[in-house]
Amino acid sequence: TKPKATNQLIKKLKKLTAENAATTKEFNWLSAKELEQWIMARAKVAGSKISNGNANMIGGLVGNNFLQLEQEINKLSAQANYKEISYDAISQLVPQTITDDVFAVIDAIGRRDFKQAINKLENQFTADISPQNLIGTLAWHLRTLWQVRQYLDTHRRATSRQIATDLKIHPYVASKTLSQIPYYSEIRLQQLYTELSELDNKLKSTKLPANALFGLFISRLATNNLTR
Repeated sequence: TKPKATNQLIKKLKKLTAENAATTKEFNWLSAKELEQWIMARAKVAGSKISNGNANMIGGLVGNNFLQLEQEINKLSAQANYKEISYDAISQLVPQTITDDVFAVIDAIGRRDFKQAINKLENQFTADISPQNLIGTLAWHLRTLWQVRQYLDTHRRATSRQIATDLKIHPYVASKTLSQIPYYSEIRLQQLYTELSELDNKLKSTKLPANALFGLFISRLATNNLTR
């Protein structure tokens, strides 16, 4: 999580920077693709290897928690006898760390319960979740919804277990995603992903507080009344 401005170390760093006695640099959270590449590189360092899809799966489950990511990669590498890390091993050994609040945000938007969506987003800020990490997690989940939406076009009666196996998605994620599919057509997913990308750009280019920008994001969704 991002350190608070009241943190004593942060205060000292700011003072040293103001006195030109030190320089500081902020390192933003990695995007989903950057995180995937980082995981693949760390697996190689650990003496094993991992496919793009499986690396993306770990990134989606753990997020930008690099200490936990390294621990999970080392554990999976050892389990694989330092060969290739498998989907089955990830499903069984990597804990699900995406909070239910993130899924609840997508649920609420799908039901057009925008007040509930804002409440769930506020829970994330209260828990000190980084805005960029939250953006990345929501974007990752939308991509998963898109995958499942397309899969169901040719496998209309697929179960969550079948979806998890064929798309290499964690069983918990597959189950949650399948329950959200009725809310989201491909057009609606495209629109929501576009709005989320615009929110990401605003977070990087304006000085407005993140919670205000997320509030505007939800208000825009309510006003635009996304197409089914």
